[in-house]
Amino acid sequence: LMDDFFGHQRLLAQDVLVLAEGGEGGGKPARRRKANGQDAAIDAWAHTRRDLVDRTDRLIADLRAGDAVDLAMLAVANGQIRGLLAR
Repeated sequence: LMDDFFGHQRLLAQDVLVLAEGGEGGGKPARRRKANGQDAAIDAWAHTRRDLVDRTDRLIADLRAGDAVDLAMLAVANGQIRGLLAR
């Protein structure tokens, strides 16, 4: 499960970078162009998946608000984060 989370993190970061560089996401970054800043790149990427990002934010807030997180909760979170990578 942890390997999945780290893999998702890598792929999400890659998608943000590709979009920030003028691509459509889902590929390898091309030549680096002038950046608008990290927050702007993340916001632009999140805008392309607004419903999924909002749903994921709510899930993470629920996990943080709970007393304990179990394996089943992490599995649900893993699936939700994987959904952010869907094209």
